[in-house]
Amino acid sequence: MFVVRLFICFLLVAPFLIGQNVETYLAGLKSVRLDPEQCYRVRDLFLEREDVRLYFTDGLLIFAERADGRDIGAFFIAEEDTDSAEILIIPPTSQERYSLTSFTGEGVLNRPFNHSVLLFSDDTADVLREGIATRSASTPDPEIGERLSRRWTPVFRNLLDNVALRIATDLLSDIPKSDGLFAAAIGGGVTGRFDVVVEPRAESEQLSIGQNVRRDGALFLEIWSRFPARSFRTGKREPVRFGGSITSYDIDVSLAHDLAVEVTAKASFLIEEPGRRTFPFGLSGLLEMTEIRVDGEAAEFVYDSNGTSTPDGHDLNIALLVLPEAPFPGETLELEFHYRGRLVELIDNDVYLVRNRMTWYPRGRYEPSDYRLTFHYPVSLDLRATGRLVETTTNAVRKTSVFETEQPINLAGFNLGSYFSAVREIEGYRIEVVANRELESRLQARPNYPTKPPPSAGASDPAQAGPRSRGLIHIPTAVSSQPGEQVENVADEVARAFQYFLERFGPPITRDLSVTPIPDQYGQGFPGLVYAPTLSYLDPTMLPLSGMLPSQKAFYKEVLFPHEISHQWWGNLVSVDDTSDAWLVEALATYSALLYLEQAYEPEALARFLSYYQTNLQRRNPDGDRTESAGPLVLGDRLTSSRFPNALGIIIYGKGAWVMHMLRAEIGDEAFAELLNSLPRDFAETRLTTETFQEVAAAYLPAGSSDADLSDFFDQWIYGTGMPRLSVSWSQERGQIEGELTQRDVPDYFSVPVTIEFATSGEPVRRQVRTDGPVTEFSFAIAETVVDVSLDPDRRLLASID
Repeated sequence: MFVVRLFICFLLVAPFLIGQNVETYLAGLKSVRLDPEQCYRVRDLFLEREDVRLYFTDGLLIFAERADGRDIGAFFIAEEDTDSAEILIIPPTSQERYSLTSFTGEGVLNRPFNHSVLLFSDDTADVLREGIATRSASTPDPEIGERLSRRWTPVFRNLLDNVALRIATDLLSDIPKSDGLFAAAIGGGVTGRFDVVVEPRAESEQLSIGQNVRRDGALFLEIWSRFPARSFRTGKREPVRFGGSITSYDIDVSLAHDLAVEVTAKASFLIEEPGRRTFPFGLSGLLEMTEIRVDGEAAEFVYDSNGTSTPDGHDLNIALLVLPEAPFPGETLELEFHYRGRLVELIDNDVYLVRNRMTWYPRGRYEPSDYRLTFHYPVSLDLRATGRLVETTTNAVRKTSVFETEQPINLAGFNLGSYFSAVREIEGYRIEVVANRELESRLQARPNYPTKPPPSAGASDPAQAGPRSRGLIHIPTAVSSQPGEQVENVADEVARAFQYFLERFGPPITRDLSVTPIPDQYGQGFPGLVYAPTLSYLDPTMLPLSGMLPSQKAFYKEVLFPHEISHQWWGNLVSVDDTSDAWLVEALATYSALLYLEQAYEPEALARFLSYYQTNLQRRNPDGDRTESAGPLVLGDRLTSSRFPNALGIIIYGKGAWVMHMLRAEIGDEAFAELLNSLPRDFAETRLTTETFQEVAAAYLPAGSSDADLSDFFDQWIYGTGMPRLSVSWSQERGQIEGELTQRDVPDYFSVPVTIEFATSGEPVRRQVRTDGPVTEFSFAIAETVVDVSLDPDRRLLASID
C-alpha cells in the first residue's frame, strides 16, 4: 500500500464537475491500464520533482491510459542487463539524514532500481514526454507495450487503487497541475520496494519516503524521512489549503439495546477558499456513511472504505462530499451526515468499551468547534460526554442526555457504563469521577493479563502518539478489588491534582471534568472528559495491582490520573498542529504529573520515575541498539518501527519528561514555574510549536547563560539523539584539584553542563564543568582534603554515570 494514504487522508480537496457521478468516475479511473500504444525505449531520461531526482538511464517507459484527458501514471522497467535507473534524494536537515541513515545505513538516498510505478496528477507526464522527444527514441513500440501491459497492469492498478480518490480530486479541479500529487513506488533495489510522495496539500512536510515492513506478524509503516519540499521551504510555493472549516457540530446519537449506533451529525461548514466543490471527511472504519445532505438537500458523495490507518492503529475511511457548484468564500453550508455502525462493545459485567474515540464523528481537519451532543441510550446505562450536561430526560426504556460546550474545543467524546459517582467542587469547577460497578472478568482470574509497560510508555491521546506495546504480568489468584470501592479515594486524588494544576497553570479548557473508566491499557484526556483504564481505579494492595512490578503499579496508581488531568491544559488548552510538535504536550503532561507527585507525596517520586524512564531509554533491541537511538523527539509517530516497536511512548514520554527536567535545571525552579504558567495564557488562542517553545523558554534563562538562545540544548536533546556516559578522574595536590571529565556514547560536539561534587572533611564543594569533546580537563582550588568526587549529584542530566 502506498504510504501516500496515510499522509493525505485528511487532505483531499478538489472541485467536481457538474453532472459527473463520482462513484462511476472513480471506478473508471481505477480501471485504466498501461497503454501499449505509449511504450518507449528511453535513454538518459531525467525527472525532477522537488528534492526527488530520478535518472532513467536505459529502459522501457510505458504511460497509462489517459483519464478524462489527463495522464495519471506511468511504469518504468530496466528489462535488459544493460538497463539501469537511479534515485537521488538528499534530506535538508541533520535529523532527517539521521532518520534516513537509521533505516538505510546512509544519510543520502542514492539507490539503483529496476522498476517503478509513477502515479501523479501534476505535470510529470509533460516533463517525461518532453524528455523522451529530446533524449530518447520518440517512436513508440506497441508490441513491447502489449507485453508490458499484460504483465504489469495488475500491479499498476493495485497501487492506483490506494490513491485513486486523491488523484480524482485533482483531475476534476481547477487547481493548477503544479499543485498536483506525485507518488512513486520504487522496486528492485537492495532495500525492497519503497515509496516516495510529494504532496502539496501537506501543510508542513510535503516530501515523504517510506516503506511497509512486516515483522513478527505486525505491519509497520516506516517513514525513512519526511520534510518540507524544496519550493515550499524556500517560500516559492504555499501548500494547498483544505478550503473550509467546521465552526459548530450538533450531533445526535441513538444507541440501541444491541449497542448499534445511528448518528446524525450536523455541521456548519465555513467556506474559506474559492473554486472548491469537493471536501473529504474522515470517519471511523467501524462506521458506514449512508447519506450526506447540504442545506437540506441530498448531496453526492463517495465513501472510500479501503481503510487507511490512524496513528493509534484504527481504520479511517474517507467520505468525499461532492457539491454541484463551488460556493463562495465566506459562505456557510449546513452539512448533515447520516451514518451507522458499532462503536460500543460490551466486554462483560456491565463494562463497556467505546472504540475509535478519536474518529466517531466526521472531521475534515483538526480545528476548534462548538459542540452540542445529544445521546439516546438504554435506561439501564449512565453516560458522560464532553461539555456541560444541560438536560436529561427518562422514560421507561430510554434516556436522553444533552451536552453543550462553553467555548470552541478541538475534540469531543463520550463514555458509558453502569457507574458509581463521586463529585468534588473546586473554586467553581465541577469534578466528577465515575467508576464501573463491576470489574471485568479478565482482571479477576487470568494468569497472564496483557498490561501497559512501565511508566515510560505514558498515558496519552492516541492522535498525538501511536500503537502501544503490550507486556505480561502474572496474577496468581482470583482475588481482586472492585473499582467502585475506590471511587471516593480516586475522586480525592483527582481533585488534589486538579487543584495543583489550577493554581499553577490557571483556568483549564472547561469548567466541568468527568473522569471515566475504560477496559483498556492507556488513558486519554479529552476536553472535559478523561478516559482512564480500570486498573487505575483498583486498590494497589490487592490483586491484580499487587502482583505487578513496582514500576507498573506506579504507572497506574501514581502518574496516570495527574498526567491525563494535566491534558486539560497541555493538548486541549495549549495545543499543537504538527506531529513533529506532539512531543511538547505529552512531555509537558508527563512532567507536570511528576511535579505534582514531587509536591504532593515525596521529592523522591520525581527521581524514581525519571529513573524508570532512563532505564527504558537504555533498553536495547535485538540488534543491540538503544531505544533512545530510534530518533529525536521531533520525529513524533515516526519513532515506531519494526526495529523499535515501543520507541514512540518511551521517547515521547520518557525522554520528553527528561528534557523538561533538564530545562528546569537550565533556567531554575522559579523561572521554570513561571514558564509553565505563561504557556496557557499566551498560547490558548494559537498553536505551540517546538520553535516558539524554544524562544519562550530562552527568555527565562538567567543572565550570562552560555547557551543564550537554547540552540545547543534543543539541537542535542530535541532535534538530536544521544545519552552521554560520564566518568571523572582526579588528583589533589597542595589544595589544587586537577582532573578530567570523560564523555562517551555521544558525538564529539555534544556539550552538557555537569555538576561535580567534591566531598571533603567539611562541607561538600560543588563546581560545574561543561563538557567539550570526549575529554574535558578541569582545575579547581579546594583547600580541604577531597575524599570523594561524584557527578550530577542531583540527577539533573539524562546521562549514565560511571
